[in-house]
Amino acid sequence: RAADQEAVDVPPLVAEALALNEDLGASVNAVTAGKQRSLAYLVSNAKTDATIRKRVAEAIAIVRGERELRTKSRA
Repeated sequence: RAADQEAVDVPPLVAEALALNEDLGASVNAVTAGKQRSLAYLVSNAKTDATIRKRVAEAIAIVRGERELRTKSRA
């Protein structure tokens, strides 16, 4: 079991977006730590600047409830 299951490594561009928008930060804090980690992975797994920016926008839309987080099923 992980020592701190609530810890989430926030990618730099996501941290910048959160710093610029207080409401967005509150929305992120309202979702579970697991969903926060999934969103952080979505962004941090990107390689190019264009993909990173696209995924930051996608993560913001997910947090705002404008999109659903797509996950792979474990079936």
